[in-house]
Amino acid sequence: MKKLTRIIAVLMVLVMTASVSPAFAASSKTVKTQKELTEALSGGKYTKITIEKYEAATLAIPAGSYPKVSLYVKSPNLTVENEAAFKKITIKDADKYIEKAKGNNITVVDSQVRIELTKDASVKSLTLNKKSASVTVTNAGTIPKLRLRSQTTADIQQNGTIKKLYVDQISGINIEGNSSSKISAYVHKKAGGTRIISTVPVKCVLEDDATFIAEAGAEGSSLTLKAAGVVAVFTNSTSKKATVKEADGSKRTIEPGKKYVTSGELTPEPTAAAAPTSTPTPAPTATPVPTATPAPTATPLPTATPAPTATPTPVPLSLTATQISTEEIQVVGTAVKEDIKAADISLYYMNGTTKITSGVPRVNKITAEAGKANITFYSSFIAGKEYTVQIGNSASTFAAVSDTLADVASISLETTTVNIGETVKLDFRYYDVNGVDLTPKVGMQINFSNYKNDMPGCMSIIQQNIQSGVVNKASLMNDQITFYDEGTAQLVCTLVLSRDTATRTNKEIVISPLVVGALPEISKVLYTITKDDGAYMTAADELKQTIEMGDSANCFEAIIQYTDGTQKTLPELGLDYTVESQNVKRVTVGSGQAVSGGKVLVATGVGTVNLIIKRKNVVIETCPIEVRAARKAQNVTVTMNKNYLNTNPSVGDSLELTAMVIDQYGEIMENPGLTITQTAPSTQTTGTASFGSFIDGKLTVYGSNISIVGTGNQISARITSTSNTAAYFDIAFYVKNISFDETKLAANPNYYQKTARVEGNASIDTLLSVGTQKNDPTNVYLEYLQDGFRVYTTAGKPMDFTPGAQTTASSLGVAAGTTGIYYTITYNSIYSYGVAGQAATPISTLQKEHVILTDKMISFIPFASQSKLNQGYYRIDFYQITAYEATSTYTLIGSATVSVHESEPRFTYQMVGSEVSVGLASNYAAMASALLKMYWNDVLIPSECVEYLTYSSDVSGQNVLTGVGLKLQNSVYGEFKPLLPMVINSEVFKFKY
Repeated sequence: MKKLTRIIAVLMVLVMTASVSPAFAASSKTVKTQKELTEALSGGKYTKITIEKYEAATLAIPAGSYPKVSLYVKSPNLTVENEAAFKKITIKDADKYIEKAKGNNITVVDSQVRIELTKDASVKSLTLNKKSASVTVTNAGTIPKLRLRSQTTADIQQNGTIKKLYVDQISGINIEGNSSSKISAYVHKKAGGTRIISTVPVKCVLEDDATFIAEAGAEGSSLTLKAAGVVAVFTNSTSKKATVKEADGSKRTIEPGKKYVTSGELTPEPTAAAAPTSTPTPAPTATPVPTATPAPTATPLPTATPAPTATPTPVPLSLTATQISTEEIQVVGTAVKEDIKAADISLYYMNGTTKITSGVPRVNKITAEAGKANITFYSSFIAGKEYTVQIGNSASTFAAVSDTLADVASISLETTTVNIGETVKLDFRYYDVNGVDLTPKVGMQINFSNYKNDMPGCMSIIQQNIQSGVVNKASLMNDQITFYDEGTAQLVCTLVLSRDTATRTNKEIVISPLVVGALPEISKVLYTITKDDGAYMTAADELKQTIEMGDSANCFEAIIQYTDGTQKTLPELGLDYTVESQNVKRVTVGSGQAVSGGKVLVATGVGTVNLIIKRKNVVIETCPIEVRAARKAQNVTVTMNKNYLNTNPSVGDSLELTAMVIDQYGEIMENPGLTITQTAPSTQTTGTASFGSFIDGKLTVYGSNISIVGTGNQISARITSTSNTAAYFDIAFYVKNISFDETKLAANPNYYQKTARVEGNASIDTLLSVGTQKNDPTNVYLEYLQDGFRVYTTAGKPMDFTPGAQTTASSLGVAAGTTGIYYTITYNSIYSYGVAGQAATPISTLQKEHVILTDKMISFIPFASQSKLNQGYYRIDFYQITAYEATSTYTLIGSATVSVHESEPRFTYQMVGSEVSVGLASNYAAMASALLKMYWNDVLIPSECVEYLTYSSDVSGQNVLTGVGLKLQNSVYGEFKPLLPMVINSEVFKFKY
């Protein structure tokens, strides 16, 4: 229910509204490394932890219980393996999330992510809350409640238990797996058009129109209609009978292999139309043999010529085509089979004696049963053109109806009921006098307006006016309407057929009434005090009902829950709702709404006060809150990432201190102000430390800031809260000045602890197949430690061969007996990695501008010279080698792997028009709008993103579209400009002026 505007990861130009659920956080923390996450989880310091721009490809969160911590994941390349229990988990951006814990509430607001539950894992709920998302859920555990709150494409691998699946918005759901556990799926109102395909048993309950296909493995599935008028298509492709329960309580049995379509009334199961009995053409009567003329006995009679076998004349199969809309026809006849495909259908028109197939609409979708099929095409028919549709040996003609705005004879309103305070989009359909749906064509010509004055520049306008009923109790803006009271509203639509005021003709069409219903009774009210962070509370949020004097941005939010289970936030309740304070000496309520839509509170005095929620001055809830005295620091705790610091300037070592302050109420204080001072000289040699200052409770102390020399020195310091100088914490750490000693390393390979370290992303995603992206390098080096002190980092010398018999002092270019650090880099493609017998390729065969080899660092550069780093896996092995000419000794002392992959964007197109005005020749966005629908990973690309079109003319006078150039934004890498070829399935897109 929380609402947050975010730019999607792949296409920033497509701005959508998503729903997120951050809880109130007394203190928040953003982490970018495993170490930072471990520290943030220790000691109960934070109530909100965000994992952002994480450095590694995989993050493992160990088992633990954090009931007051809300976890947020905002790392697009990250795989999270979680074994811990949190207050709630929100996946805003990730590559994959693996749940191994029990009892978490997980909300997903990522547009493309993989969610996995392991065998022993369970969640309280899993909510998919991102509009136009494509999400994969692999479940081997238990999900009591899986909810699709926005338009979603969900691929569900069901090998565990999913008890209930709620579909709140139109979605496409594909369920596969081997589980025999039945899923109860509920398609709610406003989810009309949802399509569910399942290979596991599903008990499907519909409150709105939907298609349900039960495939092999889904034996035992059933369908229940909860309301009259619900249109359901149920295909039983299982081996057993299935049942459909109608809204009136009657039941139908659907045999295996049968499809059942209902219009909300009890209708017989569709039966394939019987083929007409063919009447064979009568065989020609055999010519009678003439009676032999008497002849002398010696001459035998001639043998009669046998009658030829009759050849039956072929009887053509019958076919009738009827136009349903500007893009759809219905064909009826014996040639129509249930399994009919686009390749079986031919559409053409005649030009004299020439059959024309070029430029005719292509088949988009087929809904078929034996004897009847509805065929939808990608683009509209040309008005007045006589088309022939042919299936097998059968053919039928139809003349495409005229489809201008003036041909609209009736308008239907798909939305017929709304609730008070609910803003509803009015969905219209437009028909001619014969009931042919003109919406796909004329809908593009209509601009919605609520104004009665002239609109210069508009070719056509539909003006919606509330003619009767709750005229003064509603607001109508464009194609959206909001009612503030019960009743019935009559809408009148006026089609304005000319922009010339002198010749304008209007066509008024009365729409069927809108029924405005009352909201159900209130069952309970949840409320909380949050920070004004622009996000709404949810029912799962921990309630906070206290504020402090001097605190800022307190925001009162509430959820009204009704008896039918629906919920509303304060902004969704409408203008009739107010929040008032019973004692303004303690709390005042701001007149305006906060960023999140709640009410801003200002504390003016200590004590308890009631906030009252009213509707039309009627109290619906009294909410007591407490105003407390200003917070002061009570105690301070400090954690350090380590206790050792090397002051040698060549090392660049550092340690991190993170301080947490608790107030007199036992709660964590945000940004309380902290200072650190040295309380005593070092234990052995007098010296001082320069500490710097805390930022968001964190301080980094560098070795170069410490002016102490010698060994074994201990520094003592005190960290104090400026909120209360009596609250402090003492720390101590050791410092040394240590230089790296190669002779000790040569004498004893284990003298130093050695770790291969990756700095940056160990997994590089080049993300786009076209365009220019960010070029931050990933660096790899070997880190040396001694007793906890960092003493040296190096990569060593590169080798293009693995140490072996050929490893000699001369091959390495060193004197015999020399010890050094060397490394090799090998490469496996994404196709050969992990495949037995596939040898890795030496790095020397790759483009060297992408991999920079030095003795300090190996840098992987994703892009250089307009080329990309090869996809695959790069393994770096560090060796310590003592070289001789006869037998060299070598030891593998560290390894690291860097993976490179590419998320391939998927482009699809539809031709929605075939003609444009000559005046649009250089207006590429307008041309694209008139001709095309373009999709990036199934997300519609607005025509405003089109920078140019490429096309050429052919001999027929048509223009052939060859490409479209886009100007897009990526949230990580910025602007890029792909050129997309406009050829799909070897067919070209044509248009004319």
